[in-house]
Amino acid sequence: MADKMKITVAGVMGGIRALGPIAVFILPFGIAFGVAAIEKGMTAAQALAMSVLLYSAAAQFASLEYWPAGFPSLALALTIAAVSARMVIMGAALSPWSNEIPRKERLPAFFFLSDPNFADSFQSFQAGERDLGRLVGGGFILWIAWILGTAFGAAAGAQFGDLDLFGVDVLMAAYFTTMIVGPWLRESSVVRAVVQALPLIIAASAVAVVGDMVLPAGWNIVAAALVGGAIGGWQYGR
Repeated sequence: MADKMKITVAGVMGGIRALGPIAVFILPFGIAFGVAAIEKGMTAAQALAMSVLLYSAAAQFASLEYWPAGFPSLALALTIAAVSARMVIMGAALSPWSNEIPRKERLPAFFFLSDPNFADSFQSFQAGERDLGRLVGGGFILWIAWILGTAFGAAAGAQFGDLDLFGVDVLMAAYFTTMIVGPWLRESSVVRAVVQALPLIIAASAVAVVGDMVLPAGWNIVAAALVGGAIGGWQYGR
């Protein structure tokens, strides 16, 4: 019988060690957000508070498009929900393991969920790891790096110039590809994975095309992301 899932300090430290090197590559993204936030009119305190409390790079960058005001709150909330819809899929994919943990413990742990520590934890749990602390520790060190980057970027302003010149985005893409595609290749399950993703892709594409005809500009993408996230969450959560 497999060991029951738990959260331990040793697991947290294991997650920190595993994703500590990756946290270095999070710093430039945090810096970029801090710089962009100041340029959009945020104060350094506002930018830092958003990174501490929201902790979602994509959602934070999206929100800057509507800063400082004038955009309907409901529309902004739906935009953030659409940008973050992938988190539903990630949470559902981890549920076979995380649901063994009491809700009062696992819900705070998922505050630290992000793309890199999802990939790391999912692969580790498939390999037999039974400590949700792995997710917490990996997410925690990435969160700290994101906060430090935001603080540094907000303090320094636009003096950094174009951060794309450093090529960090290429490094992160290579990391995600290795973490996610690697196990599929080892298990010869690429075709199965593609087949499983087809309903999500087809439904989201259909909503985007139809929505372009009947919704205001841009809202077809929001609708497609929400539908895709809902289908993915249902599919992986079964």
